[in-house]
Amino acid sequence: MIVSKVSRGSSFKGLAAYLGGQDKGEHRAVWSATQNIGTENIYMAARLMAATAMDADEIKRQNGWDGRGRRTTEKPVYHTVMSWPKEESPDYAHQEQAARDLVKAAGFENAQAIFVGHDDNGKTHVHVVVNVLDPETGKQFSLSNDYRKMQAWALEYCKEHGIDPTEIAPNRLKNAEARAKAKEEGRSVKPEELEGNTRLSRSEWKKMRAELLRRQGSERDALKKKQAEDWGFAKAELAARRKADKKVFLTEHAHQKQIARERNRPLWRDLFERQRQEAAACRAEVEKAVKDHRKAHSFLGRVLSILPFRQSAAEAQANLTIKRMELGQLLADQELEKRRLRRQLAEQVFDRTIEALPERRPLDLSGMKERHAEDWHALREQQREEREAAGIRSERLAREKAEHEKEKARNRRASLKEREAKMREGLSEEARRELDEQRKQRERENDRDRERDR
Repeated sequence: MIVSKVSRGSSFKGLAAYLGGQDKGEHRAVWSATQNIGTENIYMAARLMAATAMDADEIKRQNGWDGRGRRTTEKPVYHTVMSWPKEESPDYAHQEQAARDLVKAAGFENAQAIFVGHDDNGKTHVHVVVNVLDPETGKQFSLSNDYRKMQAWALEYCKEHGIDPTEIAPNRLKNAEARAKAKEEGRSVKPEELEGNTRLSRSEWKKMRAELLRRQGSERDALKKKQAEDWGFAKAELAARRKADKKVFLTEHAHQKQIARERNRPLWRDLFERQRQEAAACRAEVEKAVKDHRKAHSFLGRVLSILPFRQSAAEAQANLTIKRMELGQLLADQELEKRRLRRQLAEQVFDRTIEALPERRPLDLSGMKERHAEDWHALREQQREEREAAGIRSERLAREKAEHEKEKARNRRASLKEREAKMREGLSEEARRELDEQRKQRERENDRDRERDR
């Protein structure tokens, strides 16, 4: 008979679904039974156990609790597994009775419990789920030396049924004898007297933890330094290549500009000649408008302006203004045309330079990046395994667990408020006032507890 280590949790429903096989859509339980619950259905029993845990504070108040002392536990689920050797396969009634005797030996005779028998791992074993909150008083059962009590019961069970405990748990009998001897001598058993005991003292564990974290930090710093050196060499090589490429580019670009200068000379000559002719024609029109303007503003011109075929002074002024604007617009358009042509020819020179340059393969850093990522992944996995082996939880996981617990507490408070709101719907005015008074009393008690904790 082996009794596994005890685990604690907060979800009766989830554990019952796992044990019964609801999560996987199969019936994993060979048999099941309950204790101190009015149903044999383990799923309904889990809901009733959860309801008892949620109403524990109210049950305690009904039994005269004044709100002081330790609060209701956040982990009412108590789970352990008892298993037999591979060659042993007792009937279901024997397994159930053994599970009830185990619970009684641990001090949970009056507790709500679920027993589920399995044989899916090649060995007959029974899962024992206990609600550590007393359904009658709302208080937590004593957990003092619970695991040792179960181990002592398992030794007695092995003796009664002819099972050699040294074959399934070699150190258990020796450790039990060492504890009995120490008890007879009126002292506590020393850690070095126990077989297979590798547990460190708290000061030793803190020292080991500090040394492990310091070494892991040094390993991370060393890897960062090594990878920084790799990146330094890569950056230096990139800078050297850019400098060499720039020099080659400037040399070739100067050569292409010289070729383009000779090639584009006729193009610029034709453009300048055409623009000179257009500007000369426009300037001639401006000069003619200036002469007409002078004639129109002379004494003879003002006298003859009454004739219908003569241009008035205002018309001559307007015509001069228009011609000057046309000349200015022409000169601006010509400058824009030259800039566009200059930009077009510069782009051609650049394209010809790029085509003339020798093909240069870029520096491939993907291999180095993959190697760095693999090194970090391997180091993180190695350090995570070392921390798990030493029992050290990361701060990130601790923060996530704390946030998860806060979220569960918020959901629990919201659920209680919703239940209270539903209860108020069918109550009289007097009952509602009494319910409000109870809520205010709980709030005052919580405030006193917080003040005392500070």
